[in-house]
Amino acid sequence: MQAAVDNEYHKLVTSHLPMNLKKVSVFEDFNETLLSIFENSVNPSIADFLFDEMNPDRVRVTSRQVAEGFAARSLGLEQLSVAFMVEAQYFMDAAKKNWTWHELRSLSLTSRLMSRESSSQVISRLLRDAGAVALRMPKLETMNIWNGAQGEACAFMYRQKDSSITWRGTWELRLSHDVLQSWKKVVARFARDELRVRHSTAWVRDFVSRGRDSSFGFGLCD
Repeated sequence: MQAAVDNEYHKLVTSHLPMNLKKVSVFEDFNETLLSIFENSVNPSIADFLFDEMNPDRVRVTSRQVAEGFAARSLGLEQLSVAFMVEAQYFMDAAKKNWTWHELRSLSLTSRLMSRESSSQVISRLLRDAGAVALRMPKLETMNIWNGAQGEACAFMYRQKDSSITWRGTWELRLSHDVLQSWKKVVARFARDELRVRHSTAWVRDFVSRGRDSSFGFGLCD
């Protein structure tokens, strides 16, 4: 069922959005607590059938097809924000080497890979690839890659105005040499400045307590 829905999302993004559209924002939310209550309140055999047919994970299972659609469509956008419907790594993987985002100023995506249970190598690959893609976004002012779930939240943020990358999270992540080198190239090319690296946890407890729909609590609009 999810595959059929994602196929329709892909068609919508690639074929039915107006060509003069400049800003796209999508937030596909779901309630992990509600899913648990539902599963525990109905007949186990019915619950198993529904979850197997619809989406068995508590977290949205993303599709490469949908990510590829958004990546291609973003070439003509000024602003793109997609939460939970698209995996950021799939978006970066879909970016062809000859693509240039001439007008894109703001990009915000989520990634399930950004979790305390993921290896640092997996997260580093994502953030390194994001820097490589940002090199082909000459007008990019902000990029956010974030994740939020029960009990944890994190975000990686790039800001062109002060040549900075920031890690915010309920858990510590040491940005690897490859990640730093990738973003140093972005700053050198477009900001002509030295890269500033920051870590912060000031907003995280508020985000976790309010729920992950509180994206403004992330400081993503700072």
